[in-house]
Amino acid sequence: MPGTRALKNDDGGVFIAIKGTIKQAVMLGLAATISHTAVVWLIAFGGMVISKRFTAQSAEP
Repeated sequence: MPGTRALKNDDGGVFIAIKGTIKQAVMLGLAATISHTAVVWLIAFGGMVISKRFTAQSAEP
């Protein structure tokens, strides 16, 4: 997707340069926090499902 990328350390300066409001900054922080947390939970859930399917006993001949 053109125009999309991960946030970087210097994005705060860009946000200030475009005259972002406090409300927008809070919304950006909440969106980043919620999306990051959701991805971590999905990866953890996937790992739990896979670990139940593939046990050491099922892998041995």
